[in-house]
Formats: sequence, C-alpha cells, structure tokens
Amino acid sequence: ASSVEWSCQAERAARDEAAAKCRDLPQAPVIADHTGRVVLRPCRDLVRMCGMGINLEQYCPQTCGLCVAQPAEHFFGQLRSYQSYGHYAQIQQNAMQAKLMTRDEQYASQEDIGILAAYLWERLPSPGRGLCHGTRAGREQRWFMQAMPGFEVWGTEISALGAGFAHTISPWDFHDVPPGWEGRADFVYSNAMDHAYDPPRAVRAWMRSLSAEGVLVLDTQHVAGDVWQSAPMSDPYAASVAQLQRLILLAGPFELC
Repeated sequence: ASSVEWSCQAERAARDEAAAKCRDLPQAPVIADHTGRVVLRPCRDLVRMCGMGINLEQYCPQTCGLCVAQPAEHFFGQLRSYQSYGHYAQIQQNAMQAKLMTRDEQYASQEDIGILAAYLWERLPSPGRGLCHGTRAGREQRWFMQAMPGFEVWGTEISALGAGFAHTISPWDFHDVPPGWEGRADFVYSNAMDHAYDPPRAVRAWMRSLSAEGVLVLDTQHVAGDVWQSAPMSDPYAASVAQLQRLILLAGPFELC
C-alpha cells in the first residue's frame, strides 16, 4: 500500500495543473490497451477500472492521473510497435550480441540483487525455486543462488547466445511460461520489463509461473516522456511507477504488496 501511496503523490505533484483541469472534464482520451487504440472514457469509468484486485481505497478516488492522460500517452505506459514479431526478436538478439561484445554493464548490480535476495529470503521457504527473465549473461540467477542457499534459480534469454551461460533457458521469449514452470516459481524477477513488446502478456505469463504464495519482483526505472523517446529500439516499453502499477492491476487482477 505504501508504494501505491508514494507513486500517487509523486504523480500528482508532477501534474497539479493538469489535475485541476481534469476536475471539469467529463471524459478523458486514453490509449486503452496494447493495440494502441485511442478511446474517450468517462473519468468515473477509469476510476472503476482501477478497482480490480487493489485493497487501497484511496488509490481510485485520487485518480493518480487516470483522468489526465493525453492521447499520446499509453494508459499503462508508452509502447513502440514493430513490423512483425520476427523484427522484434531480431532486434533483441542483435542487442544481446552487441552488449556481450562490448561487455556492457547490466542494469542490476550484484549489490542490488543481494538486497532483493535478503527481502525474499525472509519471506520465502527454503529450499525453493526462482525464475529470472531477460538475463543475458546469466549473472542474476548466479547472484540469487549465492545469496539464497537452497534455492535453484534459472533465467530466460531470447537470444540463442544465452545457452552458453549456466542455468539459462535459451532461446526463450519471456512473454510465455517456460516448460515445467507453470505455478512452480517461488519468485520471479526481471529488470527487462522495458524489453516487453506486449507488457500485459508478459506480466500474466510471469504471474502464471508463480506458486500460490510466490512473489513477482520488477526492477525498473521510472521512465516516461522525452527520456523514453531517446531509448534504443530494443527498449519498446517505458512507464512511470504509477503506470506500471496500473499495468499490473489491469493485467490481472493481481494484488500489489
């Protein structure tokens, strides 16, 4: 609940002027789904959409910018489109190869993984299983296993180059549940949400991988607007914290911790 409250406050602070105008708007234009379809929705309907799976009553009345979305702004973030799935997959594979050749540093550090592992270690029974998505050279799963004795952790990588790294399911597109992982993971982790071409589908697949008491951990930047415009083609998705929370709620319903 605290993370939802924080993101609402941050978004309202950034949009005070727009929020004031919103009070007089009977409708607001939003891009309603991953197809990019723009629709006019009554503000009260948008608030009602927010009610799925969330236990914080203040979230919906405060709107968190639901009614002030602009036509160019995706309801749960900004999303690029590709010529075809093959085009998307090739771009991701090329990006993987380029980063390996240049030894490009990855987004999450071992220290970051250690902090998350400590959080999970306190909440999950051991031994257990974890699944990481978009792991490139396989560091995340190795670091989680080092920090969580008794846990077996695997990663997925869309590029066939991932097969050269331990505990990696490769090639595999993280928009689908890997074989044998339906309901089997005690935690799912990814810092590659920005590589999703269909974010709701990815979230649903990751949640299906979890056991009944499993935890989904998304490690991502707060990105929106002009910053996203300069991102490479391999990063199709960008979202603010509030937009990411909407995505999780509307892809589910799922409950935010």
